[in-house]
Amino acid sequence: MRAWLVALTLAGCVIPRAYRGGEARTIPDDRWERRLTIPAEAPRTRHVILMVGDGMGMGALTSALVANRGRLSLDRLGVVGLQQTWSADELVTDGAAAATAIACGVKTDNGAIGLTVNGQPVPSLLQWAEQHGWATGLVATSRITHATPAAFVAHHPDHDEEYEIALDFLDMDIDVVIGGGRDRFIGRRDKRDLLFELQERYGVTIVDSVRDVARADLGKPVYALTTDGPWPQASKSDPAQLAEATELALERLSRLDQPFFLVVEGSQIDWGAQWNHTPRIVSEMLAFDRAVGRAVDFATEHPDALVVVTAGHETGGIAIKDGNRITGEVTARFTTHGHTATLVPVLATGAGSERFAGIYDNTELHDRLLAAMTNAVTPNHRGVRPAMGN
Repeated sequence: MRAWLVALTLAGCVIPRAYRGGEARTIPDDRWERRLTIPAEAPRTRHVILMVGDGMGMGALTSALVANRGRLSLDRLGVVGLQQTWSADELVTDGAAAATAIACGVKTDNGAIGLTVNGQPVPSLLQWAEQHGWATGLVATSRITHATPAAFVAHHPDHDEEYEIALDFLDMDIDVVIGGGRDRFIGRRDKRDLLFELQERYGVTIVDSVRDVARADLGKPVYALTTDGPWPQASKSDPAQLAEATELALERLSRLDQPFFLVVEGSQIDWGAQWNHTPRIVSEMLAFDRAVGRAVDFATEHPDALVVVTAGHETGGIAIKDGNRITGEVTARFTTHGHTATLVPVLATGAGSERFAGIYDNTELHDRLLAAMTNAVTPNHRGVRPAMGN
């Protein structure tokens, strides 16, 4: 049992299982529209937006739906699938192995980032995009070196080696990076200033806030690492911050006049579920849903854009026990403080979204994303993967 859980038990703390309802709605009524039809001749996919709600299973999604009075931006994604999440060595995956499967298309052991089970590095979708002339972006409410964003950049046997993972960012010319984890780049024990090195190597503009991204020179990459640790909880800060970061990243990438691949993670749904804390799950889900709304708005305005929303795994074994869709009250029950092997949703809309219906493995989700990016006729389900650097 984790030390913090023991401490909570000894202290007699009570973790809320219920969300009592609130006034916030994530989308205005005039933007709520179901996109259930797929055009007979969809445009080629030119922009791909992958949004990961870490720990988001059906229970977390349902809690947000009830709390928001029966409507979410997620409702606007008309293609629905399910993905299997297990890792190479365990039925219940950790975040590192799950993210590696989606980012790199291979199963690996729990704990590993961007490696095969034999320790060989595998290129991620973000690296593929960069190597093929696409603009790239990475946004997370966790440290940017945390498991999910790290899997698109780094190759390490231990996802906890975040100071080592930060070094791998020096090998990536990412156009937009927004998140936490500044102290992984500066103030390090080895005295290196990785942000200065990024400036020297790629001309990166360093800004202090999300909103400063809009004012950064468009001709240069921009990093907005706004906190040393993760961002504050959505309920204790600006719940629209992730949505704003997503919108600014999309605006910036779209102005570069080239295809782009953007990864956005709502990282802290997982943490609320680990604490079995329903109000935090709801607040993080609604913050993530706002960001999804910005992405779907972009896809509505750009027919060549694809939005895919999923999770690396489910956390908490969440079941909705009671609630009220009129008042937004939700009562949940939990089976664990950790991850589960439950299937997680895949929701998609836009150019190439028809690929994402069905039930399939997390590595196949990678293949379907790559097929969309290459505008292939069918996913490369069992194809040979390119070596690093090719």
